[in-house]
Amino acid sequence: MMSMLLLLPLWLHFSAAPSPTLTLDNVNKIIEGVPTDLAESKLLVARYDVYDMDDKPEGMPPQVLPRYNKLAKQSNSSIKKTIDAAYAHDYQMVGLPSVPEMKAEGYKYFMDMVLMPKQMSYPEKRAMVPAYEKYESTGKMFGNRYVQFHFYFYIRNLETNDVYITTRFKGNYDVYAAMKVHLKQVMKDLKAGNTGS
Repeated sequence: MMSMLLLLPLWLHFSAAPSPTLTLDNVNKIIEGVPTDLAESKLLVARYDVYDMDDKPEGMPPQVLPRYNKLAKQSNSSIKKTIDAAYAHDYQMVGLPSVPEMKAEGYKYFMDMVLMPKQMSYPEKRAMVPAYEKYESTGKMFGNRYVQFHFYFYIRNLETNDVYITTRFKGNYDVYAAMKVHLKQVMKDLKAGNTGS
């Protein structure tokens, strides 16, 4: 958690790309449950990118890069521990810019997320912009300083743009806690046969 809080201000300082226009075609349909073939598929999960001096983000001073990379590695370790504790199937951590390439290679599912006010219990399609299109970095994706907004994770089918929300769609203002709650519910839904196609 601490590494995430330290990492965010650094990344926000260097990134200035505009957000895409929100449209209603960000989601084909919302399905309650999990994909039928999720246990046999590799789930893609966003990770922080670690940079070399040659590929560092534009505007990032060279002296900041070692600290940024150290915090990115710590945050990736926290993501991995969270997933390993809650999810029993194959997954792969990838940088957001890599998701379209992975889709082209045949990967089918991505653990996406939407930030919503904590009072909301159901997502709106217009807010469910794919994270790999909405954010230029995982730092932006996981950047939330407002406890009244919560992270709600879901599974996006990269082929169809259908999204799967679990039967108990619950979020948290802490990204790791929200991820853990989501993945535990995914496992419960898989065990109970709460799947949709």
